[in-house]
Amino acid sequence: MKTSIIRSSWMATNGFRLDTNPYLGGALETKFLLEQLPLPKHFIRDLVSPEYGGIYFAGRASVQWVDAREFGIPFLRGKDIQSADLAESPFISRNQVKEYPAFLIKKGMTLITRSGTIGKTAYVRAEMDGMATSDPLRIVPDPQKIPPGYLYAFISSKYGISLVASGASGAIIQHLDPDDIAGIAVPRLGDALEHEIHTLVEQAAELRTKASRLRQAAIRELETTISWKTHGNCLWQTVKSSEVSRRIDAHFHANRSRSGRVALESYSQTESVRSFAAAIYCPDRGARTKVESAEYGVPFLSSSDVFEVAPTAHFMISRDTRDFDRFILSADDVLLPRSGSLGGVIGRAILPIPTNYGQAGSDHLIHIRCKSPNDAHYLWAILASKPGYAAVLATAFGSAIPSLDLQLIGDLHIPILQKPERDSITDSVTQAVQLADRAVKLDQTALGILETALNSHSE
Repeated sequence: MKTSIIRSSWMATNGFRLDTNPYLGGALETKFLLEQLPLPKHFIRDLVSPEYGGIYFAGRASVQWVDAREFGIPFLRGKDIQSADLAESPFISRNQVKEYPAFLIKKGMTLITRSGTIGKTAYVRAEMDGMATSDPLRIVPDPQKIPPGYLYAFISSKYGISLVASGASGAIIQHLDPDDIAGIAVPRLGDALEHEIHTLVEQAAELRTKASRLRQAAIRELETTISWKTHGNCLWQTVKSSEVSRRIDAHFHANRSRSGRVALESYSQTESVRSFAAAIYCPDRGARTKVESAEYGVPFLSSSDVFEVAPTAHFMISRDTRDFDRFILSADDVLLPRSGSLGGVIGRAILPIPTNYGQAGSDHLIHIRCKSPNDAHYLWAILASKPGYAAVLATAFGSAIPSLDLQLIGDLHIPILQKPERDSITDSVTQAVQLADRAVKLDQTALGILETALNSHSE
């Protein structure tokens, strides 16, 4: 249980809130620390553009989904705003967005999740410009008043996040409203330092957009080379009795699943995933001991953490964990979330980035450990492609919580392209991994400069 003794005067500065949020979790200490800094400060409400009041969300209108890009605009749910790969975003109707333009997001905005998991932040980069979202709060900075990247860096720093989280209210489902963050005071560090931080954030955003384009280029090249064509809409399929010796469920034999397998194995030269890789396994699902010191453990990433632009662990697991080495992420790994709802992250291939090498991955992640990083990058392009994803997802079994079948994944045959095509695909993916990792380091540098500057003024 957390307790705190507060002065009655403190309640006046927090809208006479009687819940604990504004007074616990370090928010009060952060607020007092920032107030005492010998720096000019401006409230967020005074730093934003007049567009929709500068701080807003799109409202709670029911989203009208469509199936094709020609009729829709990519839509980001709250959980998507920190995702590294936005290529598979669903589509919201263009007509609905035209009627409610507040759905749209623009480059340079700061997004903050306002319900569910509160306080996750994202800086809108070029590839997100023109996409749509509803629930996350938007902060639209006025570039004449504050560099957008600096405002984002402050909000996503340990100081800003503490203040943002303290504004949440609600007994059952907590949420943030624009007024809850409008009064947050942003310390000003001077034009030179603020623009340095802004430039680092912008560079990180640009690298992430480049990485995304390289990943998609690699997938397109793979699909073109194997002559992949989108599966039809037929919902039934006739199969031979000899093909149902292991799986008799419709999901495995459906047209989409079958077309994915056929596309991969129809290339002139193929090899099973089992033969291509050094090992295919899931880490042990036994009990894990959490530790607080890097001396005794390593950061632990969940099967959703690994998909974020900056995968960050929320705790560490002991080095004494059974089969500890099987949890560790390496440059040779292609990861597949083993379980979850169909259409979610299950079966979606992901590559760890160098920042996370040596950290632990969830026991819900299948490791396809390849014989080299180049092999891993090539295999990722295959499994992340539309036919690859369909073929992997087809192996899922179970009705309540589907899980992938490791043996069937090992049995999948993948195309072994000629060296020029294979090298081209591998090079694109390798560059994407390197750019994504550099982006993480640039963001870390920006936050480090900001927090060091604030700390130096508090001494």
